[in-house]
Amino acid sequence: GPKAPYMLVMVGQEQAVAASLYPGHNFDYPNVLWPGRLSFEDLTMYVKAVDSLVFAHGDKHLTSAGPHLSQTYLKPQVCLFSEYNKEVLGDSAFYFQKGDDITGNLRNCLAGITAEMLKNSAKPLEKQREEYHWHSIGAKTKSFYEDLLYGK
Repeated sequence: GPKAPYMLVMVGQEQAVAASLYPGHNFDYPNVLWPGRLSFEDLTMYVKAVDSLVFAHGDKHLTSAGPHLSQTYLKPQVCLFSEYNKEVLGDSAFYFQKGDDITGNLRNCLAGITAEMLKNSAKPLEKQREEYHWHSIGAKTKSFYEDLLYGK
């Protein structure tokens, strides 16, 4: 058959579980790998090996590991729009909306991204990584509370 342009690694639920959640869907694609839940070490190995990350969660959660994985390894990210993702990733990510057709929205977002765009997203990602490094956030948090408590 035709060679797929992407290899998709589905981290989290295994294929059998996903198939039981979505009856009638064919999860037997040659370009989709279902490793199941991963240890931190295995997840790190996959993140280092990929060209970009796709996260389709985060709309109901304060945070996810996705933005921080992108920052740590300078990997472009395609993610569901949320205020948190936008604040942490800024213009270095490619966003799609949940809406009624999340699959179609993700597909349209992916179709509009070129290899050049992915390559160019590393520079703003570096800037965001510096701004959201733990040392920077810690200093800002400490300063905020000192100002609040001591009126500095």
